[in-house]
Amino acid sequence: MTEVLAQLLARLDQHGSVTVRSHELGRWPAGVRGGLVRHGLLVRHTNETGLVCDGCEEGCWVVPERFRRHDGDEVLLTACTGRNPEVHGTVTFPLSRLEAWRFSPKGLAQVLATALELRGRVEEIEGGWLWSLGAGHVAGAGRLVFFATSLVGEGTDGRADRLLGRIGNRAALVLVPTRTAPVGTVPVVALDGLVAMDGDGLVLDRELVALSLPSPGPMMVHDAPPPSFRARPDTGWSQVKIWFVDGDTVRIVLPDRPPRSFTAAEIGLTNARSRDRRRTKGWSILEALCEGHGTCSRHVAGVASYDAFKVQVSQLGKVLREFVGIDESPFHPTSRKDGLRSVFEAGPLPEPDLYVGEDQW
Repeated sequence: MTEVLAQLLARLDQHGSVTVRSHELGRWPAGVRGGLVRHGLLVRHTNETGLVCDGCEEGCWVVPERFRRHDGDEVLLTACTGRNPEVHGTVTFPLSRLEAWRFSPKGLAQVLATALELRGRVEEIEGGWLWSLGAGHVAGAGRLVFFATSLVGEGTDGRADRLLGRIGNRAALVLVPTRTAPVGTVPVVALDGLVAMDGDGLVLDRELVALSLPSPGPMMVHDAPPPSFRARPDTGWSQVKIWFVDGDTVRIVLPDRPPRSFTAAEIGLTNARSRDRRRTKGWSILEALCEGHGTCSRHVAGVASYDAFKVQVSQLGKVLREFVGIDESPFHPTSRKDGLRSVFEAGPLPEPDLYVGEDQW
């Protein structure tokens, strides 16, 4: 469903509207159309008059006629005029082949507002291309949030200026499907790669939105580790061990160093702009790696999409490199199939060895 959504976003940005015909629906994985319809992203459009013939590989565009068969059922009928000599006579299609659906930017605006937990109602303020989603605390600040389609391309002149005029001097954020365009100094973020769809609806990672801002995202604060703890210059990540202690602490073991425990804040995996110093998604990935003894998938880590997962892994790797003092990557390359594997040894904190004294029972 996420891959189909990405395709629809790209078409929406390019054309301003998206009509999905029956031959396209037939190529979608099972359940995708129902999921998009259920969440208001796909709505019925007026029936088409023509369709792409699938009688052969020619894929001709035909305008069929209705025909009632002897059993009373109606079908669509067209005479084959294609160049394929193996196809003769007439070709029939079910009536459903003339169904057409439309990707709904209004429905997308509504689910975006819900995903960001914004206050206020969703309102279309410029016909067909601009929606106000409401206000809320997004990317480290209170903002008005807008959704705009087709800020770039033919016939879009003046749209950015009109949008800027509506924003004025208020703090705002503009979400667009795929292609960004300057709107004064207002941050503009493309949804492509930031959103995912599952059975529960659209998922939009707030932290990833902040990291995608052209201006600095949320500050990550940490206390510099003691110089005596940092790895020696010849240390590699394969010599490092990270054990998960609890929901806020890990223990890091370096060669020739006493083991030390650090909190998420000390490492730099909390968001300083959140009121409760909320732990970042990078901390969730590190926790999942430890629970998986050095492996995890984006699903286990709770990341919305694979593209978002790669960005979060990159951010986590940067934090770990700076904290431990090893320049090379702490992770093997990520993949859709195998997820993430750490170079360092990871796991839950091992149970201490049982001490047995001289008096044994």
